[in-house]
Amino acid sequence: MERRSGIQGYHASRAALEQASEQKSQMDEIKGKTLSEISNIVTTLSASINEKKTVLAPVIQQLRKMRVVANDLEAEFGEKRRQYKALMAGLDSGAVDLEQEVKGYRQDIQNDQSRYHYLNMSIGIIDIAQEKILHEMKAYIGGDEGVEAQQKARGFKSYRDIYNKKVVEQENLGKSLREEQKIVKAKHEPNVQQLFWFNDVRKLLLLKIDHNKKLLESGGLESSGFAQITQD
Repeated sequence: MERRSGIQGYHASRAALEQASEQKSQMDEIKGKTLSEISNIVTTLSASINEKKTVLAPVIQQLRKMRVVANDLEAEFGEKRRQYKALMAGLDSGAVDLEQEVKGYRQDIQNDQSRYHYLNMSIGIIDIAQEKILHEMKAYIGGDEGVEAQQKARGFKSYRDIYNKKVVEQENLGKSLREEQKIVKAKHEPNVQQLFWFNDVRKLLLLKIDHNKKLLESGGLESSGFAQITQD
């Protein structure tokens, strides 16, 4: 029928327009509700903000005062810090000087301790030497039963005697070695001369052997004669 009337699609377009109009009405209704809700939220937030401002006004005022105090304290802190750094710089310089002085004292103490131990050891050695000398004098002079008992136990009277004995033994040994040296020296030259002779004889024999080999190779010497010469 729409085709005959020349308005094909009219009902569909109308239905679409009605649906779009209905959707627009729904959207307008939703938009209105949303705007209303937003307005209520804004009103609530404004009221809350105003309430918070009323509550925070004294706090803000106090905070401003505290900021002034904080600025003053910060300035005072900066001045104190500057003074502290200057003081620490002086203390550090003094500490370095004191440390060097302490190191010097410690080195002096170490040197004195080393010197003390050295002297103490030297005194101990001297005491032992003095005791030995005194004991040796008693042993040499005699008359001390304890010393005489020690003499019998060790087999000699005094270290002087045993050292004198050692000296005599070494002198005798030296004389014996010198005599032996003379004997060896007297025999050395003939032995050397004899060694030279042996070397000359050996060279002569080698020359004879070489000469006989050449003669044998040339047929001028019988093998028996060669054997006799080589054996000689």
